[in-house]
Amino acid sequence: MPRHFSAFVALVLASAVPAAAQNPPPSGNAVKNGMFAETYDAPNLWNGVDHDGFLAGPTLKVVALDGQGNLSNNENDRSLMPLGVTVGDLNGDKLPDILSTDPLGYVRVYFNEGSPNEPKFGAGELTTPFLARPDGAPPWTPNFGDMQSQEITTSDTGTDYNQWFFNWSRRRLAPRGFLAPGPRGTLDLWVGNYFGDVLLVRNEGGPTAPVFNQPRDFASIIVPTMPEANKRWGNLFSPLFGDVTGDGQPDLLIGEGSYSANNVHLLANQGGPDKPVFDANKRTQIALGEGRQHLTPALADANGDGKTDVLVSDRAGRVAVHLRPADWQTGREFPFSGYLSKAGGLTKDSGQSLQFGDGITTLATADLNGDNLFDLVVGRPNGRIAWAPNRGTATEPKFEAPGDIRSTASAPPITKMPEKWLTDAGESRGNFGGFISVVGAEDPAVGDRGRKVLRFGYQALPNKILKRPDFLFPGAAKFDMTVDQTGVDNIFRLGTNWDRTHFEGATRRMREAPSNAYLIRQKVNPLAINKTYTLSFDLKGARVVKSSALLVYRAFEKLGEDRLVRGERGAVGKQKGDSISGQQIEMTGFPVTANWTTFSKDFRINFPKQPAANKLAATSEAVLEIYCELTPPDGVLYIDNIKLEPKAD
Repeated sequence: MPRHFSAFVALVLASAVPAAAQNPPPSGNAVKNGMFAETYDAPNLWNGVDHDGFLAGPTLKVVALDGQGNLSNNENDRSLMPLGVTVGDLNGDKLPDILSTDPLGYVRVYFNEGSPNEPKFGAGELTTPFLARPDGAPPWTPNFGDMQSQEITTSDTGTDYNQWFFNWSRRRLAPRGFLAPGPRGTLDLWVGNYFGDVLLVRNEGGPTAPVFNQPRDFASIIVPTMPEANKRWGNLFSPLFGDVTGDGQPDLLIGEGSYSANNVHLLANQGGPDKPVFDANKRTQIALGEGRQHLTPALADANGDGKTDVLVSDRAGRVAVHLRPADWQTGREFPFSGYLSKAGGLTKDSGQSLQFGDGITTLATADLNGDNLFDLVVGRPNGRIAWAPNRGTATEPKFEAPGDIRSTASAPPITKMPEKWLTDAGESRGNFGGFISVVGAEDPAVGDRGRKVLRFGYQALPNKILKRPDFLFPGAAKFDMTVDQTGVDNIFRLGTNWDRTHFEGATRRMREAPSNAYLIRQKVNPLAINKTYTLSFDLKGARVVKSSALLVYRAFEKLGEDRLVRGERGAVGKQKGDSISGQQIEMTGFPVTANWTTFSKDFRINFPKQPAANKLAATSEAVLEIYCELTPPDGVLYIDNIKLEPKAD
């Protein structure tokens, strides 16, 4: 007997101040690409390998300083964030492994499957913690006025209120990690992020397998580096924990990215290696950025004098070297000595410098091939991890041209995504392995349907050493898909260009959803008012916690023109013309079974509370959303043949 799961359909009919009413609605199915015949290609990077077989992860554009030292919130001008990289032996086989932190907040470990002289890396094993959990409220909120009645704009980012909360939810993006010995003899993980936090995640595992647990809250793992918690002296932090001062105590170095002068900062350790203590008021600059921007520090003896030097990658893909002076004293900086040169040694000519790509890069140093010389491992702006073997000497390093690291694991297939639909599979909320894709006969569950269907589910992960991180983050207590706390108009604004493939159009709607929630949404064709429509689709699933469909539409017609009026004291204002608008909400439930079934429900499109709107011919805008929550790691939902059609009179 097939199992049934409780579910519901919610239809929301909403109104704000939209564009003028459409012409009479077209006949037939109001849903576009409801059978998912139209698709576009998207990378599948959950296993840390791209479709060409290289170690890789997702990149992300964020607001950061550009090459001219300016900040821009224009999407095309945002800076592309690469993977963070760090190296250490995490499974006790005496081979260096690579740990990466991707800009979305996921941690992967590439275990070394090669030999001491020839490193080889398989797929990236995902592990907790998810470093960009968008929890917590901002410490203050600007006065944006009445959020329910903000003027319509062409922005696809919603009202200012929505934008404020969405940006706050993304403050922990772009984490960069560094592995350093901890008190238990294992490698702990130090992390910096976009917001300017430094986090310390202790390794609770053993010598053969690390365990980095998800913290109960981020406050419990923050290392204080700010004199005042709500005042930032920098952001886009890249931390490093190692002995820079030469006193035998590991210190904290922080490379940063936007708000200050883009320097590498030193916080000397006032505690011990097991319980480090830093005085945020005694921060000094150890390596001046001098306009190079977005700095990630690494340590190595770059000239063979037995002293630790500071190497720094920047936004131009170069590696600057700051040699430690023989008479260095605390409080002074390590002067810029040159870039690593393509020809070996150092050069002051940036045109002759070793290049890792045109864009922001992250850096780690380690001996990957057992020759007792430090090599370079880099997160590149193309989303891949590269390395440059050192073929020089202890006194004059010389590196091969950087090359992307090829994985021993099979390259994943390209994911097929549905055209005309904006999608969200919980990637921004810590839904490990969650994905939405169009599948066909290659999926046994599709059977003999003979066409493509849409699948919501989880990908099998390559974890062998690390436990699969099937962690479930709850949603906000007030989360409700039928209500948007930042104004119902945001449901329409978050997809102004509905034909554009833009993840934020769905992600912003799901900001407060649980991590295991999925969403597809589309602006459907106008609907006839006072007409009955049948919503229907085929579906099957397993371990579906909740599912719903959301239809949001509004009707509006302007009856008179806006006009300028002059007040008593001569001030000129705009008086809006009369208009008609309407809104309505309905909900219904449906079962999900283990076999293909068809759900259908009739709905009369009208406005009981705004009867004047029933005189209009058609809705001005309508959005269809389908939402579900799945149980990881094997919850799944298939949907096909989505229709919203007028019923014959």
